[in-house]
Amino acid sequence: KKEQDGVIPDGVQMVAGHQFSPKTITVTAGEALNFTNASAESHTVTAYEDSLPKGAEYFASGLALSEKEARNTLEGSLIGAGATFTVTLDKPGTYQYFCVPHESDGMKGTIVVLPKSSSP
Repeated sequence: KKEQDGVIPDGVQMVAGHQFSPKTITVTAGEALNFTNASAESHTVTAYEDSLPKGAEYFASGLALSEKEARNTLEGSLIGAGATFTVTLDKPGTYQYFCVPHESDGMKGTIVVLPKSSSP
């Protein structure tokens, strides 16, 4: 994938059937990653707090500061059809995330963040 201004053009799509596509994506630390809702339903991008690499900042659509807050403030976290949420992860490691309303349907994904010296 070709980068432009540090953003992966395709990023992750939220697609019909309650899925993130691709399920796993690899980026370089400091690179902006877009999540675009390509489905007709609203979704969230919510990190599993206990999966974050040591020292990594928590992330969630709606800018909640914790997984508990993200689960409790669903309204402000929803990403509507056609909308995009962007996150920049600075700590290398593996991040697990999910969609709050569709977690039980298996709408989960993984981001692998490589050190800046590596390239995906």
